Amino acid sequence: ETGQSTGFKPVGFIEIATNKDYLEEYRRISSFNRKLGINVEEISPNEVKNLFPLCNTDDILAGFYVKDDGRVNPVDVTMALSKGARMNGVKVYENVEVTGVTKKLTANYINEQVTGVVT
Repeated sequence: ETGQSTGFKPVGFIEIATNKDYLEEYRRISSFNRKLGINVEEISPNEVKNLFPLCNTDDILAGFYVKDDGRVNPVDVTMALSKGARMNGVKVYENVEVTGVTKKLTANYINEQVTGVVT
């Protein structure tokens, strides 16, 4: 925690399934997200309409609602990330062109981790 505001506004999020393929995919994704602690609720077309009255629900099979989701102010998030990085010893240089990124393989030899930038 940096104490820096991110401008978070809890407005919720609804993903809409309008065919069986999307319905199956969103159910899989929702199951995975629940295991990560994200509260995803499958809701009926009527519940979608109650939450979002302007939505035409004629072709909706289900909605997937995350009540705690929201949006942030991108400038505030950038400042919070920068502050957190500085608090952890990172040097931040502004108004400098980045021409490359240095990386190293992680312990699993599959993913890469950014270790620095080339200016």
